[in-house]
Amino acid sequence: MEHTEKLSQKADKGKISKPSIHSRRIFISYSREDSKGLASKLRADLEARGHTVLGDTQQIRAGQSWEERIESMITDSDILVVLLTPHAVQRPDGVCLGEISLANDAGLKIIPIMVIETRPPLSIFRLDWIDLQNWEQPAQYEAGLQRLIQAVEY
Repeated sequence: MEHTEKLSQKADKGKISKPSIHSRRIFISYSREDSKGLASKLRADLEARGHTVLGDTQQIRAGQSWEERIESMITDSDILVVLLTPHAVQRPDGVCLGEISLANDAGLKIIPIMVIETRPPLSIFRLDWIDLQNWEQPAQYEAGLQRLIQAVEY
């Protein structure tokens, strides 16, 4: 390896540059009631990096069975990003519980993000989660986004 290559690698250490990997298909699981804004922001940032982000609003046509379409999108994804909030994951009506179960069954990589403090469901309880409880603060959001990018791309 040439000396200039080594210097370039040292300079790039610690910062996340454009990936030299294939685009990932990512499904974002969230509760519209309390994390729609964050889901939209993450979608935009992940798409800006070249990933395909699937979700419950853009890819479902009027008159289409939303349950079947969501199942199809999840099983066609590489990664499930789940935004953890009480409304999303608490029993018996947690809107994301079925999506997490399906992703587990399909063998997807699951990346949990804590948005509002809650107990993660048992199926993902031991996974390390990204803290975006104060995502409206730019420094907090950027730190969480960088962790998400690392989990998705590397």
